[in-house]
Amino acid sequence: MKSDSLFSIGSDYWAEKSWWCQPWTILLSGFIFILVSWNLFHLFFLTGFLAFLIFLWWLLFLLIAPSLYERQISPSDKQTENIKS
Repeated sequence: MKSDSLFSIGSDYWAEKSWWCQPWTILLSGFIFILVSWNLFHLFFLTGFLAFLIFLWWLLFLLIAPSLYERQISPSDKQTENIKS
């Protein structure tokens, strides 16, 4: 597994996703939702709860899903290498 950057873990994962499901759009939309919530309501508990949900969303889609994808692909890559040998 590469450790060059956060997104190198699932680089093939991100290549298969459309433009609206890329890391930059996930982060940008999360920040926009938090800012809009604060600007509309000025309620710390509401914005904090929304920020918590968005953090979970980021955790799932930016870290967990790409690493599970990489883990799922790795055994099949090893089998392909063994066949070639």
